[in-house]
Amino acid sequence: MNLNSMRNLIQKKRGQQSIRQAAKGIGISAATLSRVERGYSLDLETFVLLCEWLGGDPASYLGIDGSKPIDVPEDPIAAAIREQTAQQAKDAAERTAVIREGEAIRLEMQAKKEGRGNTALDLAANKTLL
Repeated sequence: MNLNSMRNLIQKKRGQQSIRQAAKGIGISAATLSRVERGYSLDLETFVLLCEWLGGDPASYLGIDGSKPIDVPEDPIAAAIREQTAQQAKDAAERTAVIREGEAIRLEMQAKKEGRGNTALDLAANKTLL
């Protein structure tokens, strides 16, 4: 089925009703219904209202098998942002590890300088490391 079939169904269902009466029942203006019946394009809201009035599945009027999900390609901007965010998180984790390692070395060197030996592990246990 397609939009032309939909137009035919609209005219058939409207039958002897005036365009004004049918349009009121659908929830659209008479001018809009007249344009649809003459084959002009329609907006999404009008399409949905007509589908409800006709009692059909919107996908069938568009030639889509409603039982299968539509494969919509990912937005390239969203993909780039997601990739950039993931890379930033990875970079931050790597920087944090380097900073912690550097702090551990600094504390170990400070302990040796003060003659306390290797107490970096002791300091870490006391939560003075990052």
